[in-house]
Amino acid sequence: MAASKKPNGHEHDTIEGQKFIRHHSYIADLSFETFNVNQHLLSGSGEMAVSYGFDVEAHEVGEHAFIVGLKLRVKVEAGPEDLVMLIELRYEGLIEVAPTTPEDDIRRILLVDAVEMLYPYAVMVIANLTRESGFSPIVLEKLDFAGMFTQRAAEAELN
Repeated sequence: MAASKKPNGHEHDTIEGQKFIRHHSYIADLSFETFNVNQHLLSGSGEMAVSYGFDVEAHEVGEHAFIVGLKLRVKVEAGPEDLVMLIELRYEGLIEVAPTTPEDDIRRILLVDAVEMLYPYAVMVIANLTRESGFSPIVLEKLDFAGMFTQRAAEAELN
C-alpha cells in the first residue's frame, strides 16, 4: 500500500490498483474511568495486567462514502476482579471508495485497509490519554487485521 499526503490533508492510498481516500478521522466517543487508583499507587500493587478487545463497523453514508468505526476497550487490572482503569474509545474515519472498485473488494477495503490506517491513530489516542492522566502510557500492539479478516472469511465458508 502506498500513501501520500495531499495539500488538503487527505491521505490517498492505492491498494491493488483500487483507490480509497480517508477524508477525515476523529474520536467519535471516549470514556476513561479509574477505580481506586490512589490505593493501588500507595500500596505499590506492582504489575498490572492490560487487556483489550476491539470491534469494527462500517456503514454507507453517501455514494461511495462510508464511516468506518473502530471500537477499542482497554482494561487495566491489579488482580482478578480488581479493575484499576477502563478505557472505551470509538475512533472513526470517513472513507471514500473509488467508483470503479468492485463490490467484492469494498468489504476488504473497509474492514481491513481502512482499519489498518485508523488503528495507529487510535493507539496514539490511548497512549496520550494515559500518559497525560499521570500513568505510564499504554501502547497497544500492532494487530493483523488482514489475517483476522482472512480467517473469518474462511470460517464463514465452512459454515
